[in-house]
Amino acid sequence: MEGMMTDYTALAERLRARLAELAGRSERIEDDLRGALDADYAEQASEIADDEALEEVDAVLQAEAGQIGAALMRIENGTYGTCGNCGETIAPARLEAEPAATRCIKCAA
Repeated sequence: MEGMMTDYTALAERLRARLAELAGRSERIEDDLRGALDADYAEQASEIADDEALEEVDAVLQAEAGQIGAALMRIENGTYGTCGNCGETIAPARLEAEPAATRCIKCAA
């Protein structure tokens, strides 16, 4: 069984790097959101609209970070690369394209 185990060390390193990148982007967004509003009302309206867009981007970043964190946990516990639905092996090409995939292509369809 040990020979069948796949070494995901390089992938885990890429995922950790992406997680760090997402954390940095999220931190910059949160810093922007903490900024004081301009005294001009017209400018405030524009800033509020910008803040709403930034909040949506931050939510997407947080969701991706959660998926990456879950993938890293699966790598650590040895379940990474196994379909959570049917138990079959997820194709390496699928994992390369979508590292956070939890289902094989057949079950994801």
